[in-house]
Amino acid sequence: MSSYIPQYQKYFSVNQRVIVRIPLEEGGTFKEWAEVKTLREDLVDVQLSRDILPSGAELSSGTTLELRMGTRGNGYRCRAMVVATGNQKRLRLRLLGDVLLDELREYFRIDVYLPLQLTVPVRQDAERVLEEWQMRRTVRLRKKQKESQAYNGWIPDTKEEVPARAANISGGGLRVTIPEKLHDGDLVLFELTLPLHPRIVIDVVGQVITSQEIYAGTTSLHSTAFRFFHIDERDRDQIVKYITAEQLALLRHYRKGLEISPDDPAMLRFARKQVIALAVASGVCLFLIWFLSWASAYRATHPRSELERIFHKGLMEYIEKIR
Repeated sequence: MSSYIPQYQKYFSVNQRVIVRIPLEEGGTFKEWAEVKTLREDLVDVQLSRDILPSGAELSSGTTLELRMGTRGNGYRCRAMVVATGNQKRLRLRLLGDVLLDELREYFRIDVYLPLQLTVPVRQDAERVLEEWQMRRTVRLRKKQKESQAYNGWIPDTKEEVPARAANISGGGLRVTIPEKLHDGDLVLFELTLPLHPRIVIDVVGQVITSQEIYAGTTSLHSTAFRFFHIDERDRDQIVKYITAEQLALLRHYRKGLEISPDDPAMLRFARKQVIALAVASGVCLFLIWFLSWASAYRATHPRSELERIFHKGLMEYIEKIR
């Protein structure tokens, strides 16, 4: 078992978010989010996010579970066995076998334009950043509750003027190009706006994984990858929902070809020009077909005049001479 220990330390870390697949008595599994609390060789303690699990969830000693996690932009899975249960929320697991590459839906990545704002705390203090993130979420929740009460349960789809940025996002993190030079491990406060219906604003804390300097002309920028260090799991589910919707839209686009949105004036103008050009071309073709049919019918029903016969005879004689 000791040969697997370096491998586990490579993929697991304290405070890491993982998915626990818990078997159910009636069959199947139940997905639960958890946080790694301690890691010692092949033993890992995890804290489940729920206080109460569904009935039929098997968590007795000896039960085999499956852990799924994301790191370095990829998804992985590993089997584990329940060793001890301090309570229903805290589990001690023994990791089993290899860590295998797995394409998790939560860690599918997609390139999008998203309204987002980021704030780099001057003091990189993890506790202060956590407090700031919690305060932001509390303020936003209270604002939403007030709007819900003011509109009798209906929350208006307000559109705040937040600049959109090109981003590569997944359920585990995002990559965005920024002017700031950040270092590995730096914490950043993000405000993400998901264009769902209604639109959703999410506060997360990202931790820098890597930063690469790039150039746009003479301007120095930095392509920076973040993992979600603090995020509410319900917000993570909303991100996954948005990514899934975008992927389905792309599939429909490739299957049906170019689709015209009524909200895109440029596409409407282009489509209008195409329709006019097609109508003109069709009209010209119909006119030529009619004219040729008329000319053929006219020649069949009208004999040549004396002038036409003289002209035709002269033309034939001239052709014979030049041969």
